[in-house]
Amino acid sequence: MSRISPISSALRSLTYIPSDFGETFVTLTTSNPAFSLRRIASFSLLVFLSFVLPLAVALWSIHLFRLSSSVLVDYAGSVKDGELWFVRYRFSSEIWSPPCQCRIMRRNIVTGIERDTGLMMVDELVSPMWVGDEMYVIATGTIHQLINGSLQPLARLPPESSNFVTTPFVYNGQLSMIVMSADGQYRMTHFHDGRWIDGRRILLPGSYRVWSDDPQLGRRKLLPLSSEQPVTPYGYGYTSSLTVQQCGETVHLFWSTGNFAAYRCGLEFADDESDEVSALAPENSIREVSGWEAIHPVNGKMLLQWYQMKCDRDGALFTSTDPTTQIIRRKPDGHWETIVGQPDHRSYELPGLVSDSSGEIAYFVWSSGAISRIHGNALVPTHFTVDDGHRTYLRRWQYLAFGLLGAWLIHLAVIIGGTEFMTRGESHAVYQFGIQSVTMASIARRSFALTIDVFLLAMILLLSWRAHLWIIGIQYDPVALSELCFSLTDIEESVLSYNVQFNGFPPPEQVANLISNVFMLVFWGHPKEPAGFIFTMIFIVGIDTVLTLCCLKFFDEGRIGVTPGKWLFGIRTMRSTLRPCGFARSLVRGLFYWLEIPLLVTPLPAAASIVFSQNRQRFGDRVADTLVVNAGSIREGVNSPK
Repeated sequence: MSRISPISSALRSLTYIPSDFGETFVTLTTSNPAFSLRRIASFSLLVFLSFVLPLAVALWSIHLFRLSSSVLVDYAGSVKDGELWFVRYRFSSEIWSPPCQCRIMRRNIVTGIERDTGLMMVDELVSPMWVGDEMYVIATGTIHQLINGSLQPLARLPPESSNFVTTPFVYNGQLSMIVMSADGQYRMTHFHDGRWIDGRRILLPGSYRVWSDDPQLGRRKLLPLSSEQPVTPYGYGYTSSLTVQQCGETVHLFWSTGNFAAYRCGLEFADDESDEVSALAPENSIREVSGWEAIHPVNGKMLLQWYQMKCDRDGALFTSTDPTTQIIRRKPDGHWETIVGQPDHRSYELPGLVSDSSGEIAYFVWSSGAISRIHGNALVPTHFTVDDGHRTYLRRWQYLAFGLLGAWLIHLAVIIGGTEFMTRGESHAVYQFGIQSVTMASIARRSFALTIDVFLLAMILLLSWRAHLWIIGIQYDPVALSELCFSLTDIEESVLSYNVQFNGFPPPEQVANLISNVFMLVFWGHPKEPAGFIFTMIFIVGIDTVLTLCCLKFFDEGRIGVTPGKWLFGIRTMRSTLRPCGFARSLVRGLFYWLEIPLLVTPLPAAASIVFSQNRQRFGDRVADTLVVNAGSIREGVNSPK
């Protein structure tokens, strides 16, 4: 019995396979230790760690990214004695969401030196405003005044209407506001002896009024109430906002409704006696207004999104960012002029206008803190310089990208290292076919070889695409970092404000715009003919990818069993008969990479296949009947059984 058992055991472990070079025997096993309970438990732990550890790093990176955005500086303040007074916010959670700490700072316009005023408020979004020698701080629902070096509550602001927004201003030395009553009428109210007192009624163009394009004037005009002319309305039904500023004896009004804005010089009061409304004719309560004019077109185009007005000694100034940053002035004689020396690109920053306490000088301030004085019809930069904000903003995204990259690398390291540990020292690390034997390649070598191949493939494709584009002669316009920042800001603000679609994901058009900017940044600009560029790129990408994969991957691997990465790490691909795998098998196993390493994100499917395989084979290897072995480990001389 002792003589038969070894022979029976050996016969059960050998299988006869006919081949084209004679009778051969390949060593197999009667049991499959790859599917033991211990291995299943170990791989389950590996999968758990490969997700938990990277997830912790990713959440930490996102937390730091959000934490870096919790400090926000709002330079839209006021100027007093050559210093810009502004606010630095520190939010405890989401951006623009209380609770927050608001600290009032001041910066010298000439030297750029920044100092802390020691004034601070909590859980409020504030705006400092200097009027003469008095400083007011407008907060959410309240107004404070600087008295004896500290901020003292002055009064609560009058209740706002749901479709009318305005801010306090100083009129004839009194702190005043314009409020909207329940019947849709507007009235001035003045702060006196600690309370708000009703003043005279004001005529304003409500959101129900219609503005139309006038071809003769080349601008829009307010149609009279009695007009029956068919028109295209602008701003109808939107929330209206009003800005009032008095410079000397002149009062400037800036009315904005939806995507439309208009200007008027001076307040238009309603006569109290003739303004009585008859109960029998309620339509008489709607009064006609006059003196309003649309914001003047710039360069022949009627710009929209005029959002701010400030004044200086030369008139009223207005700013817009649609589609580029523009500043225009309405002079006292009624003429309009464009302020020159403005940035010629659209910035992700929101610029602002500020004026000094006397109302004589105005400044243009970027969100980064760069300040320019408006002198005549030109911008005059100040002496000090600050970071333009673009690189600082992109640095936040770089930190996030590095954190997410680190999480991904940890995911790969855990899977590769764990798979290598589980498969080391196993008996099936040696594969035998007939009289030949070979050592199976380790998981680490295969992983590093694949990394080298992917890197070389990407570099060859990138250089090939650039060469094709240069040969074809596609013309580019330079791309600015501000465009990339603007796209990133759109997505960030959408996510943080929860104003998103598709269950919390950014809108597709924003993601497409971001991808477009990143793609164009790689190719150093925007194509002047997008349609031809897209067609050319699809053609080039298809041809270059097919040729590169065929030459670098499938042809070399099929003919001699190696790629550059495999050659560098001393491994090769062979058939299970230990012959070269051939082009067809190389192509089949290569196509399975898309299933086993989806989008090159996670090799978990490939690791599962290798761990639960007798010969460290991926799914692609099993389908193509191939092995990955150490190149110099093929040995002969094993006697096949008779």
